[in-house]
Amino acid sequence: MSEELDIGRYYWLDENENREDAVRILISIGEDAVPALIQVLKDDDRGVRYYAAYVLGNIRSEDAVPALIPLLQDQYKWVRVASAQALKEDRYS
Repeated sequence: MSEELDIGRYYWLDENENREDAVRILISIGEDAVPALIQVLKDDDRGVRYYAAYVLGNIRSEDAVPALIPLLQDQYKWVRVASAQALKEDRYS
């Protein structure tokens, strides 16, 4: 992808009905979505952080690992769970 991904186009958490489509689209974009998703991990909305971690876990990019580690301490349980799942070693083998 020659231009930077505009994650705003996939700001899925505001509209429940769009979540599954956005997740599927972002996973299909793959590595090109990783830099934008890493930025979204810092969002104030816990749902946004959760889905970003979930998508990154499905993309399986080692570039995301350093950004996912701090989310293991997130105040929101499901963000921690999604981050832990994304960091499972077997995802990267």
